[in-house]
Parts: sequence; structure tokens; C-alpha cells
Amino acid sequence: MHITILGGGTVGRAIAETLCNGYHSITVVEKDYQRANKLNDLDVQVIVGSATDPGTLFSAGVSNSDLCLAVTGTEEVNIVAASIAKAYGAKRTLARIYSPSINNLNFFNYQAHFNIDRLVSLEQLTALELVRLTRRSQSQVLDLVSQGELELQEFQIDEKSPVIGITLRELKLPSKVRVALLKRNGIAHLMTANDSFEKDDVISLTGTAEDIIMASKKYFNAKTPPKERIMIMGGGETGFYIAQALEHSNFDITIFECDSARCDFLASRLKTSTIVLANGLNRHELEDNQVDSVNTFIACTGDDENNIMGAVEAKELGAKQVFAVVTRPDYAAIVKKLGIDRVVSPRTVIANRVRGFLNTGAIIMRTPLANQSDIEVMEIEALDGSEACQKTIRNLGLPSQCLIAGVNSSGFVQTPDADYQIKPGDLVIMLVQNQVFEQAMEKFKV
Repeated sequence: MHITILGGGTVGRAIAETLCNGYHSITVVEKDYQRANKLNDLDVQVIVGSATDPGTLFSAGVSNSDLCLAVTGTEEVNIVAASIAKAYGAKRTLARIYSPSINNLNFFNYQAHFNIDRLVSLEQLTALELVRLTRRSQSQVLDLVSQGELELQEFQIDEKSPVIGITLRELKLPSKVRVALLKRNGIAHLMTANDSFEKDDVISLTGTAEDIIMASKKYFNAKTPPKERIMIMGGGETGFYIAQALEHSNFDITIFECDSARCDFLASRLKTSTIVLANGLNRHELEDNQVDSVNTFIACTGDDENNIMGAVEAKELGAKQVFAVVTRPDYAAIVKKLGIDRVVSPRTVIANRVRGFLNTGAIIMRTPLANQSDIEVMEIEALDGSEACQKTIRNLGLPSQCLIAGVNSSGFVQTPDADYQIKPGDLVIMLVQNQVFEQAMEKFKV
């Protein structure tokens, strides 16, 4: 594939390092001469120039790009550059953004207005990775086009469950919830309408957190587990995204933030989280807020050293597991020796995410489902003229080993029922087993 990276800073270099060994043709555009010279040790073509200069983009061959990534340090530059690249003929474009308001469709749809395929917030991606680690295997976020709104949660069928012996077809779940996976004797597959439930089965439901909890209690007699305590050090964008994703679930959240204005912002935007005006590094502050009873401590300030110190202090005081956001790669060897359970690097997170975009045709992104090597989560663009846009889901004839878990239509995410007809431009979230991948994708080809 021909990949153009606009911006050769920390993020741009991390992406180039990840992709240059994958037999791709990579061009990096960077306006700073010194930064551009540092890229010469990679197997990439480097062009010195502005990411928003049409002549520079033409020289970089952006019109022939399969993927163009605008990841400079300025979001306005990224949006304009990605838009120009798309107009020039780049097949897919991605722009890095910083402000949450740009991703908020209640204000303005920047993505549609500038004709960009994806707006990506590094802080939000980092937060979603920490959310995934916090929830462990029992729940994960389908964080493709759903922006974290759709989840996949596991429940075990006990001997008192009312569903034992009946099939999925007979269960008649509400349309907003789907049974996605059935795991029996350690083997998982996508559940079909004729599969029945047995004692000790582990099932995975998809939908919003609220709908899943309601359905699990009503239909499966699931017990609500005790609340887990989460403590977040740093109320910046990453900390805010984490709290926003977790507070509607079974978590008791405390956020340490040392800026009073930011505390006011968090208090006005979050519903149930407790905001503490403190930096979280003081041992007495941690003890006063009972860090020894915390299930997960997350250090996500903008300072690597503070994150490491805060996580180590929390671990010593009794926090069960501690995570830290660390940007510098040379710290990786150090933190492993300090008892920190997991370190998340924003550079690594976005580089891994970009790998999922290396697709052609209707497929925008595909990634393996956690702990399931033969099942993938896919993001598919519904193209005008494809069979998928001509029939309802019920009549589409998709193989039973695939499931449409969600649809993003004009920025609105929903779980479609069988009578929903996919429209051109819809972004479809689909779970599919490898053996029926080609058969399922035939429905989305023009």
C-alpha cells in the first residue's frame, strides 16, 4: 500500500516505524528540517514542506495514496490537510484532533463537512485502551465507529437461569440487545438463532451498557456484581474520557485534578464521579481517599514522571492494580521493575489502530476480537450499489456466523433490528468468523 503520513513528530514517527517493515511504500511530509532529518534512518521517503501546501502534497503522491494520515501537532492543519488529500484522490484519510468538541456532532459534523474518513483523538484512544484493561475480559468496548457507545459484555448461565433449554430464536430479546458469542467448554462461536442455552454457558451480549444490564437481569437472571472502585489521577482529556466511559457501569469513580477550573468542568460534565481538588501524588491525600480499597488506579496526567510516581505510590498503599500512561519509550524497561501492572503508550495505541486501517474496498477497519483469534470486529462502509443497501438485514442472506452489532448512520449509533435497511454511507460494525469472511463481504461489494 502507498501510505502518506503528514507530520513527522512523535506520533508520525511511531506510525512510520510500525508500518515501514510491512512492505508498504511510505512518504512522510514534515516542515521542520531537523525533525525531517531524524526520519532518514527509516525506510521511508521524506519530503520537507507544509502539510497544507497543495504542491507539497502533490509531490508526496497523495493522489495515489491508499491511506493518508494527518498527525501534525495542530488539529486545524490536520483537518485541512486531510481534506485536501481526499480531494486530491487519497482513498482514505485520517486526521488527528485534540478538542472533544470537534468530535461532538451536536455542534458541527467536521468529518462530513471536510470529507474526512476518520477523526482520531489520541487521548480518546488511550482512554479506551485503559477502559478495556479496567474491564478485563468480562466487558470490552466496540470502539470502532461506535466511539465507545457499544459494548460486549460476558455473563455465565447458572442453574437458575430461565433460558436453559430454549433457543435464541425463542428468547425474543429486545431489538437493542444482541447475543453475540456463545462459549461452551472453552470454545466460542457466534451464536445462531437455533443454538440453545445450557448451564455454565458463557454468553456475550452487545448493545449499550444500560441496555445490556437491563436485558441480563430480565432474561438471564444475572446478578449485579459489587461495585469496583476506580481512582484516576489526572482530569485531562484522557481522564475525562475514562470516567465518561465507566461511570454508567458498575464503577465508583474518584478523579484527582489539581486545577480548580478543570474540576468545575469535570463536575459539570460527569454525573456520578467524585472530583477531588488534589494532584494525587501526596501520600496523605491517597490515604484519606482510601486508595487501599481501590480496584484500579490509573495515572494519566500529562507528565510521565508524575504518572510513574503516582502509580508506584498507589501500589504501595494497597491499590489492587495500577496503570500508567507513559509516552517516552525509554521508560519501558524501568516501569516493569516498579510493580506497575500495565503501562499504556499513546504512540503504541495509535500505531496499532492505524494497522487496522490497512484495508481496501468497503472495509475501513478490521481487528481481532479480544481473546478470539478466529473472530474479527469489522467496520464496513456501505457503498451505493452494493447488495447490502438494497435489502433489509433479514433478507440480506448473511451467513449465520456473522452478526451486525451496530450501525453508525450520520453520526448516530444504533443496534439495528432485522427490518433495518442499510443506507449508502452507513458505517456497519460487524462481528464475523474467519471461515465466512469472504461470503459476508460479498454483500458489501459493488
